[in-house]
This record gives sequence, structure tokens and C-alpha cells, in this order.
Amino acid sequence: RPFPVDIRAGERVWQRITLELQPTRAVSVALGAGDGPIELTIVPRPVGPLPQLGFDFPSDGPPLTDGQCQRLRTLTPAHLRCELRLGSTFLPQLQRAVATARALATRLDLALFVGPSVETELSALLSAVRALEAPIARWSVFPAGGWCTTRPLAIAARAVLRQHDANTPLGGGTVANFCELNRQRPPVETLDFVTWSLQPQEHAFDHASLVETLAAHAATVESARQFCDGLPLVVGPITLKKRVNPYATGAWPPAPLPGELPRSVDVRQLSLFGAAWTLGSIKYLAESGVDAATYYELVGWKGLMERDAGPARPAKSPVPDGGVFPLYHVFADLAERPGAEVLAVLSSDPLRVEALAIRQTGQTRLLLANFTDQPQQTRLCSPVSGARWRVLDASNVLSALAEPEPFRNRAVVLPLTAGRAEMVLPPFAIACWDLRT
Repeated sequence: RPFPVDIRAGERVWQRITLELQPTRAVSVALGAGDGPIELTIVPRPVGPLPQLGFDFPSDGPPLTDGQCQRLRTLTPAHLRCELRLGSTFLPQLQRAVATARALATRLDLALFVGPSVETELSALLSAVRALEAPIARWSVFPAGGWCTTRPLAIAARAVLRQHDANTPLGGGTVANFCELNRQRPPVETLDFVTWSLQPQEHAFDHASLVETLAAHAATVESARQFCDGLPLVVGPITLKKRVNPYATGAWPPAPLPGELPRSVDVRQLSLFGAAWTLGSIKYLAESGVDAATYYELVGWKGLMERDAGPARPAKSPVPDGGVFPLYHVFADLAERPGAEVLAVLSSDPLRVEALAIRQTGQTRLLLANFTDQPQQTRLCSPVSGARWRVLDASNVLSALAEPEPFRNRAVVLPLTAGRAEMVLPPFAIACWDLRT
């Protein structure tokens, strides 16, 4: 039931769950995990194209510098998501977003928060969009005073926004989590796509618990398909910590105590573990066949790279001004294979090591992530005729953050054992294997 719910004294609430076991369905992981090498098996038939990957436009901060734009363009973002509250002064935020989208050679995914004067607010938005010649990829609509798109809002928004371009997709869902989407299911007959956000820290916050949430990415997609009538699914923003809190009974987020980071910031954004979790997240969403996903902000504590100047960084930050975070390299590895198709990968122990495989023009790139603080012996069971690899780990991460371009130009031949590729994956390492099959 939507929060909050009144329950009278003496009232009983009944819930029922039915589990149906279907052993003929394909499993998502290979069984038989143990103390031996972690085995990875690539399923040769593609599951679909790599989702469109974009990023979130920060609500504050200075314009991007030329150096930041150059490094972000390397990631070829499919879109730039920007939230606009139409009941307030939204034009400066839209102007900044349009300028940034042009600098990054991408389009805008506008998330619109609309008040009771739907037609008036959206008409004002359209006037600004036309004046700025804003490049629009899609827009989604949400009530300014709620969490989920309603049918009246979707119908009214469609009538206005279709005046701009009838081919621009209009979507809705929730800016909160999948639980809210499931509780207040979207009016799919009025939408072109359905959207919700993801974050792994609702109830637990340790490394192992965050890794366990990755399989739930696929579960939310599978569940959404049960009531989204075949519509495309657009997931995001995807963040390490909670952006919004539909269950807060007071101001959110609460002001941080002196010396503490804001509640929405996780220092693991700057870590190898953060990069490993990001790779796992993309793997499960990609193999589930979502159409698009939005990750993190462009720069800053919740972003892909450090600001050139601005608010103080977390204490003892290893990232220099303008340097990139480890997770930047995950998106760069994928951007180097535009138009790639996704191949499913089965891991014999997905809580220790996971992998994402993409194929382009007959060449396969395998990205591996070690979620643990221990070295992991990893073996690819699929036969290959050759492999080159690059590893990001504790031994080279500082140079890879300060000077990402030289790091990305390094790759060495991976020795094969009886036609099999294997290696010891260092703690929290990210590996990129380019395979000849």
C-alpha cells in the first residue's frame, strides 16, 4: 500500500505470496561454486543490443571545462538526463543542460515535475525548448507533489508535448524505487516507455550486501514486464546511495553533521569497488534487455570524475582535480565498442566475480569485476584463439585516474592454456579482455 497508510486498532492485514518453480527456464548463473577457479561461460547467441547509456546532469556546479568535456565525450553518452521543476524558475537549469548536451554531442532526457496547471507549465517549457533549439531524446512526466505518474497527468502532457514533436517518446513511472512503481503501476496505455530508479542501499550498506543487489536489477526488469505491456524500459538514475526518500517523515536529505559527507554521497564512488559494482549493474540490466539506463552525475562526488575546482573533496581523496574515477573506465571500455550486442555470461560464483560480454563485428570484449578483497583465479570456459587484456587494480589505479588516456592505450597479450584464457584477478580489479574466437 502507498505510504503512509492508516491502520485502525484491531485491523488485520493479510498478505499472500505464491512461489512457482519452473525448472525448464534458463538460469542466470552457473552452479557448482567452490574454492577452485571461478569459471565464466559466454553464451554465443546475443540477447540484444547494449542499452543506451547516459548520465545525470547535476543540479549545481560550474560549467564543464574543455578538459572535462573532452574526457566525457570519450564516453559517447547516449543522453543527458535533466530534472526540471516547472512550477519554479527552470529556465537557467534548462539553458545549462542544453549547453552541456551540445558540448558532449548528445541529447536531453528531460524529467518534468508538473504542478496542477499542466497545460500552462508545459506550454512554457515548449516555448523555452523551441527558443533554445534544445535537442530532446525523450521526456518523462511526474507530479510535482507525488512520486508516480498518474493517468490524467500523462494524458494532459501528451496533448501538449506532441505539439513539439510527435515522435519524441513520452514516458512515466516513478522517480523513486521499483517498489513504488509496483505499488502505483503506470498508466501504460498513455505512455511510450516506463521508468524507475535504482540504488543498492535501502536496508544494508556493506560490500557483500551491495553485490547481492545486482541480481535484483534483473528481477525488477522481469517484474516490470509483467505489467508494462511490452513498453521500452528506461532505468535511472542509478546511484550508489539514495537520491530521494518516499518514506521520509521529515526533511530529506537531512543536513550533514560538521565534517560529514552529504547523505547522498558514498566514498565508494571513488573506489575500485564502485567500478566493480557499476560493471555488475550494467551487466544485469543489459542482459535483461532494458532500452536505456542513466548512471550517476557527470562530475563531482556523485559523478564520473573530479571537478577541476569547487567544493572540498572527501578527506584524503586520491583523485586530482579533473581526474577520473575508476568507474569512468567501465563506461570508456563500453564506449569503444559502439553498436555492440550483448552476450550473456554465466559465472560459477557471481558474488565473487561477474562479467559482461559485448560483441561487435565478430570481436568479443569481456569485462570482469572482482567484488572481493582477495585475488580470484578466473577461467574462461569458452574457447578462444587469442586474447589481449588490460587490468585496473591497486597497482595502477592512481595513474589511471590522473592520466586515463595513457592507461587506456596499454594492453598486453594474455597467455592461453589449452585454448582457454585465465588469469588471477587482483582484489577489486576490473579487467578488460579482447578475445579472438
